[in-house]
Amino acid sequence: TVGTGKYTKQECYAKAVEINPTSSEAWYILGATLTPTETVTVGTVKYTQQECYLKALAIDPTNSQAWYNLGVSLTPTETITVGTVKYTQQECHAKAVEIDPTNSQAWSNLGVSLTPTETATVGTVKYTQQECYLKALEIDPTDSHAWNNLGASLTPTETATVGTVKYTQQECYLKALEIDPTSVHAWNNLGASLTPTETVTVGTVKYTQQECYLKALAIDPTNSQAWYNLGVSLTPTETITVGTVKYTQQECHAKAVEIDPTNSQAWTNLGASLTPMETATVGTGKYTKQECYLKALEIDPTSVHAWNNLGASLTPPDTVMVGTVKYTRQECHAKALAIDPTNLHTWYKLGVSLTPTETAMVGTVKYT
Repeated sequence: TVGTGKYTKQECYAKAVEINPTSSEAWYILGATLTPTETVTVGTVKYTQQECYLKALAIDPTNSQAWYNLGVSLTPTETITVGTVKYTQQECHAKAVEIDPTNSQAWSNLGVSLTPTETATVGTVKYTQQECYLKALEIDPTDSHAWNNLGASLTPTETATVGTVKYTQQECYLKALEIDPTSVHAWNNLGASLTPTETVTVGTVKYTQQECYLKALAIDPTNSQAWYNLGVSLTPTETITVGTVKYTQQECHAKAVEIDPTNSQAWTNLGASLTPMETATVGTGKYTKQECYLKALEIDPTSVHAWNNLGASLTPPDTVMVGTVKYTRQECHAKALAIDPTNLHTWYKLGVSLTPTETAMVGTVKYT
């Protein structure tokens, strides 16, 4: 309350930039109060979240936090023009750490923007994904997000040295949860690091794989990946209680795609949970086994699992349309092998689909 008027947090920042339109800090903080689809009125002009960050950078191009926030507002494939130059999400985060090498969050998000084999150039130095997370933790060892991401960048047998201590993948997730017990991603990843018969101690309590996923869903029931992982952990005849409701494997995968219709893995597993005659209800739509695989491939055309399962769902001489192209059973398996020639399961499936006299083309080679 100021005088006789009540102001929200957002209105306070809007008032601040109205009084001092040259305050870079006020503009970027105003942007941070908005959701990606919201606008705020300053004077008579409406501004989006991104426009607030651009205003902040137009006033002060060395505002590291504004560069970081601008990066967060972008998807990995989007670009945004600052001044006359286009920047990707990755370049915004790189710019943020170049200006302020102590910006822990920007280092962590720079790592997230990289694939395991990519590097990002900051100044004249190249950094891998893992090196970005290690930089973040060097600056702020209490960054739960960076600990979780560091764990996700490791294989189950790898270790990473933070300071003078070596950490396994699982130990990184435990560190993340020690700092922030409400980290849904860390609970999810911790569960995924366990086998179905293993347990892990968090604080003084032992958790199974399934209990980790349930913990994630207790914190955020809208986490698609936790629903997917929970579904994977069940057999087709098992059920599990989430809150007060019992869910089957199929219902967990349906829940995952209902929450996030772009979860390709969940669409594939939902298809795998159906018989050829069954359908699964997602929202108001019903999907057959094949339709689930087609949804998965629409989202991720490089999904070996989806191509494989789609092939297995066909009986010769059936074909299926993927995009504008017709595929036979064999061609689906060949497509999976073109993506991953080391997948033994696919080679087996392709072999099973052939008669003793038939051949199949994989790349430029014929196989009996």
